[in-house]
Amino acid sequence: LIVRVRCKEGTKRVNIALDSTYADLLSATVSTFAADGVPLPPPESLALFRDHTRHERITDLGRTLAADRVTRGHMFGLCVEGELSSKQLSKQAAPSKPFPNPVPVRSTREDDSALPSSQKPNRRNMTLSELLKMRIEVHNQKDPENVAGVKIDLQAGQAFGNYVQNQTAYSVPRIGILFGRPSDEDDSVEVHAIFEPAQSCVDGKLVLLNESELERFTHLVSAFKLSCVGVIISHTSDCKVEATAHELSLAASRQPSPSSPFALLLLHATPEGPKVEAYELSQDFVRLYERKLIITDEEVAKRPISKWEKREKGVQFVQFADEIYFDLDYRWSLPVECFLVPISLVFIKTAFETRFPIENRVLHPTPTDLREHLEAFNDRSFASRLRDYHLLFYLSSTIGLETVLEMSERILQDGPIEEGHQLLINMLAES
Repeated sequence: LIVRVRCKEGTKRVNIALDSTYADLLSATVSTFAADGVPLPPPESLALFRDHTRHERITDLGRTLAADRVTRGHMFGLCVEGELSSKQLSKQAAPSKPFPNPVPVRSTREDDSALPSSQKPNRRNMTLSELLKMRIEVHNQKDPENVAGVKIDLQAGQAFGNYVQNQTAYSVPRIGILFGRPSDEDDSVEVHAIFEPAQSCVDGKLVLLNESELERFTHLVSAFKLSCVGVIISHTSDCKVEATAHELSLAASRQPSPSSPFALLLLHATPEGPKVEAYELSQDFVRLYERKLIITDEEVAKRPISKWEKREKGVQFVQFADEIYFDLDYRWSLPVECFLVPISLVFIKTAFETRFPIENRVLHPTPTDLREHLEAFNDRSFASRLRDYHLLFYLSSTIGLETVLEMSERILQDGPIEEGHQLLINMLAES
């Protein structure tokens, strides 16, 4: 079981057995922080809380996590004894009790975010029921809603990871768009291809270029019953945060609809090697993004830092255009971790290969690459040799998208490719 533990020194993932006690969790947390060069006081000097808001302390350290039905990805709070104020201590509940089920994400407030300030309702003149009706509520979502996990094609994942590690050396962030379909076996999604759009990095933030290429790739893979199911973002080697608000917004901008299965994969460089983590964006974040309540850094610069940001130094925050109601309080910002729901990640083998040179890298595919690819798999049928989405994308820019779409069904069924289409492709390879 992997849980998250958060304190002022940062947030760490701790691997712990479900039948372990909270005392074991404290010891494992100290060891995890120490392994990353962050020393903590001994476990007996630490206070553990039921969630990261640190309102309810866990006093029975001999109780097991299983007894409280702790689930994967749950975030605990941690601090040194005596660090909390008397006001915070008064909110703590002494007896342990099972962790509550996730609260459904709901908001009864009418959308007035697009109204000019002169037309927005005056809260000072409202009754309590009117205030409650317009309140924007955000909850700490513990379980995934639309996607329980990601099954990613091993070759596709390795092609993206190897390029980031060996060619860019984690010097700049990079994004790939995941294309796949819902799994027939469970509530996960299968990733069959990763499209790497033309992109740049401005002030450490990813900016996508040439949307027409992405539209063409989307049209191409739709013939093979694939659609956008997520994004993968690699961090630079000096990045110390789990994710940024900009990355969450960038991912939300690619989600086809709020209810569609969609995953966010984050690739980190660690001393032990590359590490990929999979998340679902919480339903609250998607809702806030759709209502344009997530504000940009330029807008943030015009607003004073909230008390929450002052207290949680080094933590990435999502900023809002209006106050939201979270944890019995109104806030203008929340940590990024509040909107990430951990999901599973496994590697699989799909019917297509990822061997042809990938688009929008330093070296662009050429007819020579096409000829070498066809020769390397000369023992296969012609349709089988075309089973590479990046090769098909290259062909769509040379012999035409409509021509490639005409061949899609025969490629899927490994049927005979029409002689005219074979001639076109062979002529291109020899040009």
